Amino acid sequence: MEPITTQQVEWAVASCPLDPGESGDAFMVRPLPGATLLSVVDGLGHGPAAAVAARRALDLLSAPDVGDPVATLRRCHEGLKATRGVVLTVAWVDPSSDAMTWLAVGNVQGVLLHVNGDGATTRRPLVGSGGVVGHLLPRLRVTQSAIVPGDVIVLATDGIRADFADHLDPGDSLQQVADTILAGHRTGADDALVLVARYQREIEVNHRLAAIEDRCARALRRHLVAGDELTLHEAYEFGRSALDEGVGVMDMALILWHAVHAQRPTSPGIRNARDASRRFSSRVSRLSRWPIEAHARPATSPGGGSTNAARS
Repeated sequence: MEPITTQQVEWAVASCPLDPGESGDAFMVRPLPGATLLSVVDGLGHGPAAAVAARRALDLLSAPDVGDPVATLRRCHEGLKATRGVVLTVAWVDPSSDAMTWLAVGNVQGVLLHVNGDGATTRRPLVGSGGVVGHLLPRLRVTQSAIVPGDVIVLATDGIRADFADHLDPGDSLQQVADTILAGHRTGADDALVLVARYQREIEVNHRLAAIEDRCARALRRHLVAGDELTLHEAYEFGRSALDEGVGVMDMALILWHAVHAQRPTSPGIRNARDASRRFSSRVSRLSRWPIEAHARPATSPGGGSTNAARS
């Protein structure tokens, strides 16, 4: 399946049932007023009865009032009592506060991937509580985490081994990430599903700033090739003009993230891309007082090489 774009996230999914026929694993990506709901559901066991429970859970998550995490899970619990039950994780991505709120019951696995300023990837587990929605509801624990454009959320059922996130690169295409996890970490003992989503804020913002982003990418490309003071001065002028046009902190972070990751540092004529990108981003942020260097540096693979992020 090709990556899909909503207003706040781009996403991709990969799945495989244990037996031919229906899978007890299911997922939902649902645009809401001011947010996007992500969910992965695993009906207990596998086969038709597990699929019935999973479909019922998705029906309940389709209700109009799913903005309150605790109320949503309790409604699911009541509505699933006639089924064998499910385990699930739900996450609300909110671009107005650059935050993700999640709630998990059972062993649906989750991780939040973030690229640090030094190019290393931080992996934050999305930890839930034991239980079965529909039969044994634990004390519900709602957790919130700050997110920035480019952060990647991965949710997977227990048909995927727990080490699936050890070497993930958030700069890879989402479908590649999902397919790689399924192919390399499927247990073969249960249905398996993995949902991968990249936070990108409002798509309307991306369109509005497309011209500024194009100017940034062209200026960065010239600096990667030349690496001189003249092209650094161009970065200064770019930052000043963007400031005059009212570009904010998070919008500029997204512009620089796209610009840096769109380059190919191994192409002929480009040397020391990491250092050059850092100087370029520093010159832009120094003028405008944008704290964006952490979001403008290339991601690194486990072997130390630069990677390029796919863009929808």
